[in-house]
Formats: sequence, C-alpha cells, structure tokens
Amino acid sequence: NRSFTDATARLDAGKSSDAIAAFTEHLRKYPNHAEAHAQAGVALQRTGESAAAVGSFRKALDLGIRSPAGVYNSLGTALMSLNRLTEAEAALKKAIVAAPDLAEAHNNLGACVGQQQRLPEALEHFKEALRLRPGYEDARRNLSHVEEVLND
Repeated sequence: NRSFTDATARLDAGKSSDAIAAFTEHLRKYPNHAEAHAQAGVALQRTGESAAAVGSFRKALDLGIRSPAGVYNSLGTALMSLNRLTEAEAALKKAIVAAPDLAEAHNNLGACVGQQQRLPEALEHFKEALRLRPGYEDARRNLSHVEEVLND
C-alpha cells in the first residue's frame, strides 16, 4: 500500500513527526493494519509521546501482528519511559517468550529489573544479551555498571 510505504519511508528517514501524520492518515483508511499501528508507535516513541506509543503498540498486538516480539519489546521500553515498570517487565518477558534470541529484549528486561533494584537478575539478562550478540555495547555498558554496583 502506497500510504503505508510513504509513512514508513518518512520514519526511516528520521522524520518522525511527518511519519506520525502519514500513519494517522493511513490508519483512517485501514484501521486494522497492525503493522501500521506498530510503526506509528515507533514514531510516537521517538518524539517522546510514550503514552500514545503504548496505545499504538497495544493496538498492533490486539490486532494479532504476525511478529509480536519486537512490538512487545517496544511496548516494554515505552512503559519503562513512563515508569510503569511492572507492566514493562511483563511486556519484555512476552517479547522473550516470542523470540528468545532477541538480545534487545534481554537488555531492556535487565534495565527494567535493575530499576527495581533486582540487580542479580539484571546481571543475568545483560549477560544473556551479550551471549546472543557479543558486540552489543548497550548491554556491555549496563553489565559493567551493575557489576560495579554489586562489587561496592
């Protein structure tokens, strides 16, 4: 679909505000397009509209998006930015169930449980993220930080 392709191109070009407008227009015509809801959520999250992003990600999941792991991961990060850590943790765990090899979800779950002061658990998720993707710098930094805190 041309309107979806246009909206996605705007998102890929870093024009998140333009992408939001384009996805909104597309979704007026195709309200059950799960992937468009998911991509709109990404654009909303990039512009700091986390609450609206949560709604878009949930709508994509409710519509049965074919590959839910990335959407659950994005939902988890949006919820974390709203300090809704229990909900974020649940979403990130669903991402891992859907795709156990998704390093980003392990890293994000580590950050989420770390924010809840569950540092040994965070450590394990950062290690798993690095096992899955050895060059993953965010996970390496997070792991180093938690190790420093635990060793003090």
